Amino acid sequence: MPMRSAPTLPPGSRQRGAVLVVALMFLTVLTLIATIAVRTGMSEERMARATRDYNVAFQAAEAALRDAKADLTGYGTRDPVIIANVDFVANCVNGLCLMAAPGTTPVWEIDANWNNAVAYAQYTGVLPLPATGPGAVSAPPRYLIEYVAAQGSQHLYRVTARGLGPTPNMTVTLQEEVLR
Repeated sequence: MPMRSAPTLPPGSRQRGAVLVVALMFLTVLTLIATIAVRTGMSEERMARATRDYNVAFQAAEAALRDAKADLTGYGTRDPVIIANVDFVANCVNGLCLMAAPGTTPVWEIDANWNNAVAYAQYTGVLPLPATGPGAVSAPPRYLIEYVAAQGSQHLYRVTARGLGPTPNMTVTLQEEVLR
């Protein structure tokens, strides 16, 4: 029997694995694009959540400011005569504080004073803020009322309100001066 020789390939048809290398590079690029897209989506979701938490905390602090002004005007159960100026003390009993001396730590920056702060709706009896669902707060907002000075027959107060978002990590503090 005659010996058969190996079949010969036409010139230029030899495969060298170039398609495999190109396919692997293409898959690597697709993997990188997908990873970047997932990270971007997760980052945008975190930013949106942080913005929502900030807005909830800000609205809670604003509600506490309104509640404090109602408290100052005698809308609630606290006697407005008491708020005139006699019940204000240095250690903030019932959320009524004397203004800190110049050069010392402001009243609202002392954590212990927030233990004596007034909780939202404590004296005014308004409906509490939601604790569950959209717009829920992790704790009721609180406020401190500082007696600043007498101006003629009126009194000047500084109200500092602190609102929390859905988590206690998001805190917003607002201040307003009220002349009554």
